[in-house]
Amino acid sequence: MKKRFNPDPKEKLAIEAWTNDSNPYKKYMWWGDEENPDVKPISETLFNLFEKYESNVEIGQIVYRGMALSQEEYDQYEFANIRVGVRYSLDMLAITSFTKSEEIATAFADDDEKEYAIIFILNNDQSLIDISDYSSWPGEEETILSKNKWYNVINIDDFVEEGKKWKIISLEPPIA
Repeated sequence: MKKRFNPDPKEKLAIEAWTNDSNPYKKYMWWGDEENPDVKPISETLFNLFEKYESNVEIGQIVYRGMALSQEEYDQYEFANIRVGVRYSLDMLAITSFTKSEEIATAFADDDEKEYAIIFILNNDQSLIDISDYSSWPGEEETILSKNKWYNVINIDDFVEEGKKWKIISLEPPIA
């Protein structure tokens, strides 16, 4: 039985480390890279949050993820192949961050040095954990999503604005 989200001191430190800089942890989660001996236990603590705690995100909550990508990165993620009506995985091997703020996601996506701005809109996922109260950046209103999650693509908006190519992808969890 999962418990209400109330992280212990070790879990709070792991969340703080993640929110300071998630890159070393994602690197470990993706490739098992152990350059830093602190990365593995922190990563495992973060993964265990999803086993131990129930979601603390309200039913119906919409969350957003913004990404700024070069053409090469866009092609690597195969965004051109995403279609409405298919299933899509945001990140099969690592925890992924979202925000409850559309403005914050847009700011992450809108990088003048990148050609593409991608925003994922995720509705009503009851597996998210809101970590904003324990974050190094509480104003980002960060939630995290476990690895290996698949979603139904329900809408895609493509447009160009001031020379930047935008793709807004709306997702929802599959019906169980």
